[in-house]
Amino acid sequence: MLKLLQLSKGLLGTQQLLQPVQLSSLLHSTFSKWSKPQKQHRQKERRTGVAISDEKAAKLSQSESEVEAKKSRLQQIQKKTIQTDKPLRTQSFEHDQSITDDKLFKMLQDYTFKFEGKKINPVKQDQKAIQPEKVIYSDPTQVPARATPSLKNKVEINHFNCEEIVNKKFEGQIKQFEPTKTSKRTGILGYKLGMTSIWDKWGKLHALTVIQIDRCQVVQVKTEEKDGVNALQLGVGEKSLKRINKPTIGHLMKNDIPPKRHLKEFKVSPDCFLPAGYMLSARHFVPGQYVDIQGISVGKGFAGTVKRWNFKMQDATHGNSLSHRAPGSTGQRQDPGRVFKNKKMAGHMGCEKVTIMDLQVYKIDVERSLVYIRGHVPGKPGSLVQIRDAFKKQVQNEQFLNFPTFVAGKNDKLATVLIMEASKSDPNEEYIHDNDVVD
Repeated sequence: MLKLLQLSKGLLGTQQLLQPVQLSSLLHSTFSKWSKPQKQHRQKERRTGVAISDEKAAKLSQSESEVEAKKSRLQQIQKKTIQTDKPLRTQSFEHDQSITDDKLFKMLQDYTFKFEGKKINPVKQDQKAIQPEKVIYSDPTQVPARATPSLKNKVEINHFNCEEIVNKKFEGQIKQFEPTKTSKRTGILGYKLGMTSIWDKWGKLHALTVIQIDRCQVVQVKTEEKDGVNALQLGVGEKSLKRINKPTIGHLMKNDIPPKRHLKEFKVSPDCFLPAGYMLSARHFVPGQYVDIQGISVGKGFAGTVKRWNFKMQDATHGNSLSHRAPGSTGQRQDPGRVFKNKKMAGHMGCEKVTIMDLQVYKIDVERSLVYIRGHVPGKPGSLVQIRDAFKKQVQNEQFLNFPTFVAGKNDKLATVLIMEASKSDPNEEYIHDNDVVD
C-alpha cells in the first residue's frame, strides 16, 4: 500500500490526493481477469414514445386493471371491518347482561370456530339418551342389513345360529344308536380362521387352531346300489348365483339347498346316513376326542433339496467351494442312462394336500360354530379344511362319539361352550418314585 501511495504522489500530486480517489481505478492493474470484480449491470429503463403492438398494449392495460381491482377490494374489506354504526360483540357476561342464552351460545360458537376450529353443540338437559331395544329374529331373512364394522363405525355383531331352524323338519327322523366295528360316521367341512392359546388350571399354555363350520349341510346322499359308494356330499360356505353354473344350480335345487362355496364327499357306513338338507353343527365333535385334519399347505415357492427334502449339506471347508447346498449325484452311468421318476430334487414347495393325524379337540363354541383344535392345521387362514374322526384312535374315541351325529332332546338345556377337562395331576410336577432319595 505504501508503494501505491508513493506512486500516486508522483503521478497526481499532493493537491489531487485531497480529492477522493477510487481505489478501483488505482488497483485496476493489480487484479487478474479471474479476481476482477464484475460490473453491476443497470436495469434497462423502458423507453417512452416507442410504438408497441396491440397485443402488448392489451396485456399492459389488463395488468393495470387487475392492480386497481385488488386495491378496490382491499379498501372494501377495510371498510367492512371498521363499522362504528353496529355495536361491537363482546365475549363477557358483565358487559352484555341483557343478551339471551341463545345469543350468548351463538357468540361462543362463532368465537371457538374462528380461533380454535371447533364446533360446539348445545346441550339440553331435557334430552335423554335413547337406547335401542335389542330384537331377536327367529328367521335369518328378517335380520336387517348393517354396515360393516370398522374403526370409525363400531357395529355390534349378533351371532345367529340357524341350525335349529333348518333341522326342525328332521325331528324324529334321526335316532342315535350304539356303534358297531364297521360304523363310520361323516366328517365336517370348515374354514381355518387362525390360531390362539388358552391356559388350563395347571398353568399350561395350549396352542389352538380355530376352525369355523359355516353352514355345513348335506347336499346329496350316495348309495352303493345307485352310485357305487356309500357317501355323503357336504356343502359349506356361501356363493353368489352369478358364479355358479346351471348344472350345479339344478343339483342344489333338488333338495332346496342354497348355493355353497365348496362341495366335498365323505365315505360313511349305511347306518350313518343323514337326510339331504340336514345341517351339521360344532356338537358333532366332543372336546377330548381325536381327529384327522386335511388341507392344502401354504405355498413356499421354489426351494432347494436341503429345505424341501431335508438333505444333508456338504462340507463348508476342506476344498469344497460353491457346492455346499448342491443336491449331488442324481443318476447312474450309461445304464440306465436317465434319471428315475419321482427323484427328490429342487422344485416348487407347498400347495399340496396334507393330512395331520391324531389332533385333539380342545373346545367347541356352538353359538359361533367354532371348533378349537390343539396343534397346527395345514393351510392359510380362510382355507378349506376337512375334519374326520381319527383313524388310529378309534378305541380312545369310543367314549366320546355320537352316532350318526349329536341329536338334542326337546327339553334339554345344553351348554353353548364346552372345554376339555384338564389332567388330574400336574403335568409340570416331576415324578418321584418311592425308592428315590430326595435331597
